[in-house]
Amino acid sequence: MVEREDSAIRKIGVKLLFYETEDGFSFDRLLMKMGITSAAAHRSRKKNWLKTTNRSLPNIKKNLSKTGNTPFIVDEIVVDFTENWFLPISKINEIVETVLEQLMDIRVSEYHREELQITKTDHPYPVKALDFTYNVQ
Repeated sequence: MVEREDSAIRKIGVKLLFYETEDGFSFDRLLMKMGITSAAAHRSRKKNWLKTTNRSLPNIKKNLSKTGNTPFIVDEIVVDFTENWFLPISKINEIVETVLEQLMDIRVSEYHREELQITKTDHPYPVKALDFTYNVQ
């Protein structure tokens, strides 16, 4: 397992919320452990699949789970629709891409690196000269 190419890749878990609004759909991506959120909206006329078929929801969830070459992985997906709405996959992918970019920008802007200063002390080194046993050149 260690020799696999993708064994050392670490991903950040996120929770997805995809829901309908009065004038279209909205999408929120929540970064679980850090509390960072990102959102995107898509205004469109809502189109309904036939009442007998339920193909739209699994397709939406499948496409929402694709994060591509980003540092994120989907832990949970919540799709909250009142009906079986149809939304083109291209629009879903566009919304996901927008939100991922926003989330990356937010993570980068909120990152603060702590730098510690080394303070010099007056402690004497325990030996005056080093030989080969100290493994120092």
